[in-house]
Amino acid sequence: MSLNERTKSILTQKLKFTPEQIGRLETNPDLQQETWNLIKMIRLSPEKEEIRQYAKIQFKKIKQSLDEPELNNDDILRRARSEHYTFERAFK
Repeated sequence: MSLNERTKSILTQKLKFTPEQIGRLETNPDLQQETWNLIKMIRLSPEKEEIRQYAKIQFKKIKQSLDEPELNNDDILRRARSEHYTFERAFK
């Protein structure tokens, strides 16, 4: 689902999202919904500083998760196997 121009401008100008992050956000419906909910939360109560701080932290986490490379199944399996053998060796 693509974002409308107004939302994109809010994300780029006020929240400092990069165009690459916005592109990844458009392909991730869960993060897109979380972002939209945070924007609505700020709009509904703009005077509450604790909500702004919470949203700021959540936006930072969203940006970090958008910057992480997506792992394919082979990487996940390789990582799990590595952790298993490391754990097994630690207790021998």
